[in-house]
Amino acid sequence: MPIALLTLFSLAVFVSATMISQPDGNYEVTVHLNQGWNLIAGTEPTQGILANSDIGLNDIGAMWYYSPVLKKYYQIYPENELDQLSMEEGRQLDEDIILTSAMWIYSRDSGDIKYSTLEDYPSLENRQLHAGWNLVSVTPEMAADINNLPTVEEKQKYTLNAMKGSCSMQKAYFFDSANQEWLELPLTIKLDNTHIGRGILIKVSSDCTLGTSGSSTSPPGLPGGGENPPLEEISIDAPQQIAGYSLESKNFYVNEECVVYMGKNFCKKGGRIEYINEDSDKAIHIIPTVMTSGAEEYKEALKSVYDLNSENIYESSNEEKEAMWFYQENMLIGVQMYYYTNNPDGSRTASKVEINTDHVVIKYFLDKYPPIAV
Repeated sequence: MPIALLTLFSLAVFVSATMISQPDGNYEVTVHLNQGWNLIAGTEPTQGILANSDIGLNDIGAMWYYSPVLKKYYQIYPENELDQLSMEEGRQLDEDIILTSAMWIYSRDSGDIKYSTLEDYPSLENRQLHAGWNLVSVTPEMAADINNLPTVEEKQKYTLNAMKGSCSMQKAYFFDSANQEWLELPLTIKLDNTHIGRGILIKVSSDCTLGTSGSSTSPPGLPGGGENPPLEEISIDAPQQIAGYSLESKNFYVNEECVVYMGKNFCKKGGRIEYINEDSDKAIHIIPTVMTSGAEEYKEALKSVYDLNSENIYESSNEEKEAMWFYQENMLIGVQMYYYTNNPDGSRTASKVEINTDHVVIKYFLDKYPPIAV
C-alpha cells in the first residue's frame, strides 16, 4: 500500500469517534467504518457489537489480530483462531493484551459501528509494547480536542513524543481507511479526536511501556548513569551468534500468569529468545519458563498432549510443531521453528514449521541445559 505523510490537512478525512468508559472498566466505542479495511480498537465482534450499531455482524467480512510477541496474524472473525491455539502459543498470548490492542476489521459497507471492547484497558503507564511492530489502540487519554486547548504546552502533551514513556519509537503510521492507504505519523503531530477508537502502527526498538513525561514508576537510575538491575529475569545464556543465527531479541516477563488447562491449575513466568538466519528467513524461538506453582500438574497436562521421548523431551505428535523439556524440577525450555515472510508494511508473518531437535540452535540449548528425567 502507498504511504503518505499525515498532515493537519489530511486529518479532515477522518470522522471523530468516541470511547466512553463503562463501570466495569471497558470502553463503549463508536467509530465510523469505511467500506474495506479499517484499523480500530480491538474487540471480539460476535460478543462485542451492540444491538444499536449501524454496522452489524453480517456487515463484517473479517477481523484480524497481530501478535507483536509471536509476530504473527490471528483471525478473530469469522473463525476465531485464538480458540485453536497450541498450548505453547497460548502461554505467550495474553487475552487482556489481545483485546486492548488495535485490530484490522473489514467492513462490507460504510457506517458507524458501536461495540464494547470487552476488556478494561491498563493506564497509559502500563501499556506495554514489544520490540518491532505494534498495533496500538488510541484511547481518550492519548488524544484531545486540540483546537480548544488553551496553551501550546497543553497541546504538546498529545504527541507521541510526549507519550513514549520508556519506548524508543522508530516509526509510526495511521491507516486512512477512506483511501485504503498508510499515512506516516510524525512523532510530533498532535493526536486529536479523529484518532480516538482507532489504531496506529508503532515500531519500537525493544520491549517498553508507554507513559507521559514524569510518569515513570521505575526506580531511579544508579549513580553515574548505570543501568538498573533487572526486576525479574530467568538466568539463560543466549549468545549473540549460534552458527549462522543471530540473536534478534531476548525478553523476560515480570508478571505471573496462572491458568487452568485440562483441569490442572498452575502458575508460571516466562520469556522469549529469538534467533534469526537472515539468509534463509528461518527463525528459532526459545521459550524459557519457570513454574511458580503446579509444576507436577503441568507435567501431567503435557503428557496428555505431547509424546515424552527417551531423551526426556516432550515432542508434539500433531500440528503443535514444538518441543519442550524440563532442565530443573520447576524450569523448562520450549522451542519452536518458523519461516518469516516480509510484509509490505514492514512487519513479518511467521509460519510455524515442524520442529527438529537436531537443529544447531536447539542443540546448543539442549547441551547447555540438558533435560532431566520427569
